[in-house]
Amino acid sequence: MTRVFSARNEALKNGCNYHIAAFLRRKGKIIRVGFNSKKTHPFCRRQYEDGTVAYEMHAETNVLRFARPGDELDVVRFTKTGISMAKPCRFCIEKIVEKKIKKVRYTNWQGEWENLSIKALDEH
Repeated sequence: MTRVFSARNEALKNGCNYHIAAFLRRKGKIIRVGFNSKKTHPFCRRQYEDGTVAYEMHAETNVLRFARPGDELDVVRFTKTGISMAKPCRFCIEKIVEKKIKKVRYTNWQGEWENLSIKALDEH
């Protein structure tokens, strides 16, 4: 619980519009915590339909750089008053499938955990 509280504080001061934290788990243990960041990295490259390219790190891609097949991912969006929707975007989902993540949970609009269906994503 201490890591979650610490992650909340870090996420809220990330300087971004969204305060998201991602927890990469291996064998049930948190091994990395990542946040949305204005930092850039080639792993985080996203090309939009209009041709523009972005490299900013989403919390998910921040930790997925260190992922191994079978790892798990938890994604949470913090607000000043609680927790909100943190479903990974399509670019992050591509990385999740690429890294063969076993299980993904994210917070919904009510701040409750939901599972992302990896099998359904992998079939596309």
